[in-house]
Amino acid sequence: MIRRIDWTQLINDILNSDRDISIRFIARKVGINKSSIVRLRTCESEPKYCTGEALIKLWRRKTNQPKANPPTLMRR
Repeated sequence: MIRRIDWTQLINDILNSDRDISIRFIARKVGINKSSIVRLRTCESEPKYCTGEALIKLWRRKTNQPKANPPTLMRR
């Protein structure tokens, strides 16, 4: 079994953490364009390593879970 980060859930958690947060906000914070966030959210792509790290860091900060593991999916 392979564990993969559930980017859809992670991005949704960030969006739900504060009503003022938008996809544009997330994109600016991690340094990519808005369409890339949309593709991640709809499972059309995987982020580059540095983008993934930035998203996880933002997720930890916005969900107040500094030591938590990000949401994952199990695949065979």
